Amino acid sequence: MTESDPARASESPWPSPGGTGRDVLAAQAEWLEQEQPAYLVAALGRPKSLEWRALALEIERYRRTSGITSRVSALGAPPPAHTEERRDWQRLAGTIAQHQGVAGVSFDDLCVFVGQTHRLQEQAALSLLESRRWLGVLSPREVQKILRMPTLALRRHVTFAAVLLGKRPRRWSVRLAPLQAEIADVQAHQAAHEGAVREVRARLRALQGRPAQEVAAAAVRLQARLQVHQAALARLALVQRHVDRLQLELCQEEGVRPSRTGGLHQLPVAIGLHSAYELARRDLEALIALERDPPEYLARALGRVPDVAEGLAAWRDGGRLIERYRAQHGLDDPVKALGPRPSGQIARPVHQEAAEQLQALQVQLRRGVVLGGRDAPGELPEIDLGPM
Repeated sequence: MTESDPARASESPWPSPGGTGRDVLAAQAEWLEQEQPAYLVAALGRPKSLEWRALALEIERYRRTSGITSRVSALGAPPPAHTEERRDWQRLAGTIAQHQGVAGVSFDDLCVFVGQTHRLQEQAALSLLESRRWLGVLSPREVQKILRMPTLALRRHVTFAAVLLGKRPRRWSVRLAPLQAEIADVQAHQAAHEGAVREVRARLRALQGRPAQEVAAAAVRLQARLQVHQAALARLALVQRHVDRLQLELCQEEGVRPSRTGGLHQLPVAIGLHSAYELARRDLEALIALERDPPEYLARALGRVPDVAEGLAAWRDGGRLIERYRAQHGLDDPVKALGPRPSGQIARPVHQEAAEQLQALQVQLRRGVVLGGRDAPGELPEIDLGPM
């Protein structure tokens, strides 16, 4: 059940062994804490304890034994039922679930990239959560506790918070008092995000001149954090225009009553907002790592990483689609992004749907690059869609 180029799998990422067995394990655990692979962060959260180290090493042993090299899924897809491999998968998945404090975990729960429908829902939830001032509700220590949680817990926080806000009165957004509060909220958000951007840029400058091997993982995390805050600033500009437009309309009305729901559910919504930002950061960390060192199948399917935003968005969507599909179906083809066309009645339509989605993203990628004023990233391969 391999997931990427076998040649890459043979290049061990582990530090050079030396000393006693305990020393080697300690060095490996330290390396994992420093690198924070995306699949481990999704399954276990950010490093925080000896339990994290022990479970991370157990996951790595399973991955090496099973030949899993996916960058986005800790355990890969479940093996066939009624096999020893399936029992091993379920045993380790149960241990991870116990660590997370849930009854069980599935492939989706352990995968960095969610399906397209769920991704759109997460984006909509983040936009909804950003419409109010929730950033100052939690203490820094509480925020750090949230950021260390596994991805499944963060997704549940976001869903719960979005449901709470969705229960507000339908005319909540057309009351003058909340709109005035939203204007102040936008300004508070903007200051927080601008401060975070300055801090991240300063940290990136501090890494300059240091050996690339030592700072590569930290640079990826900082770049992801920077892009999350920059994207938030771009969205806040849209919120400001929306608020200004509604306020102009309300100025023409008479007898506007203040809303009584301004502070409703502050705590869970604040948790949801910080969870949504961390989910966006983890998504970007995995993507930036792929951009810096793309596997051959990804480079063949999507071409080089575009410099323009229009093309980069399509390239990243293609990367999410390909990596998730390969992890879900245990592909090891080093050249074909979606592997050979399967013959099974169940697998064939799934493959064709993914191929059609990838082909559409290739069109968006080329259009985005061209509209951005740059040359297209070479000829992209045709995707086998099968008989139409």
